[in-house]
Amino acid sequence: LKATSARDRALSAEAMAAPGQETPQGPCNPAHVDVTDPQTGEPWRFFRTQVEHPSQLINGRAWIQVFEHVLKNMPRPRRALGVSLSDSGDPRYSMPAYGVKQRNDAAKAMRDPGATPGLPEAARSGFGTQLRLPSGDEVLLVCNVGARSPAELPCKFREMPLEGLSLLAVAAKCPHQGGCLNEGEVKDVEDLAAAGVQGSRRAIIRCPWHNMQFDLQTGEGIGNYSFLPRYPVRVMHGAVYVAVRLQDGRVGGGAVGGAPPPAGESSRPSLEAGVCGGREPSMDIDMEGEPAAQAPQDHGSWRLAGRTPAGDVAWSATPCRGTARSRSPPRQLRQHKTTC
Repeated sequence: LKATSARDRALSAEAMAAPGQETPQGPCNPAHVDVTDPQTGEPWRFFRTQVEHPSQLINGRAWIQVFEHVLKNMPRPRRALGVSLSDSGDPRYSMPAYGVKQRNDAAKAMRDPGATPGLPEAARSGFGTQLRLPSGDEVLLVCNVGARSPAELPCKFREMPLEGLSLLAVAAKCPHQGGCLNEGEVKDVEDLAAAGVQGSRRAIIRCPWHNMQFDLQTGEGIGNYSFLPRYPVRVMHGAVYVAVRLQDGRVGGGAVGGAPPPAGESSRPSLEAGVCGGREPSMDIDMEGEPAAQAPQDHGSWRLAGRTPAGDVAWSATPCRGTARSRSPPRQLRQHKTTC
């Protein structure tokens, strides 16, 4: 297999075969197949990859077992000051009792032969197989996790036919800020509350950058409103095919579904100055360094943060001068409403 980079270990759908072993294209193994979804009528183009044998894939369930073993042997802090949502014990938020830092350190140690000697080489490249399709889409092919994965393999993984494996394909980069998902982790959990069916298994993928988590089956964000694009996968003509959208002559992109965030405007003041793109405005934002027309005004230990759509003055609750306590707004401005 030809890797595009040492970090991602991505397989290219255009040049994944070894030199001199290129797969000939023909009627029996077409480079792509156009299919129309019978339910939605949406056209898709399935691109052929060079994944023709399970030995070219990562066994997701085996990777999870290795990851849990490494995680349990990682040094843990002597005390914890708090428990985040991902550590609360909810099965939708990965395994409990281990913080995000420990989990990221365990995944990083698995990629370092010096830190974890003796691990299988297949587990060092990540839990999935990263592919670059001819359309330019970078997808992550995950094998044997989720509801459709076999409970017990009837034989060795490398001896299984491709048709007997559970394959899922999602975008290789996190929709939040583009983190490499293959450097995170995948967890196969039993989520009784969300699925409503006892014993139903749910595969969750976690980004190492900001702990964003997604359902691999649906792409739904867990605890966030982001959605991870999904790509249909089929095994045909002796190889794995991954599909992208085919619309108006343009090829590329996966399926993104789910309900949008709740409608309605926010009651917070409009704080355009000093707000980075993609971030929710905060009342504690530092607006120093802006032009004079947009600079905040100091009144004692309060700061004028902005105005609401109705024109009311909004004050930030953070002292401007580092004082230990906050005082009331100036008397001449108390008639204005304060917005949280």
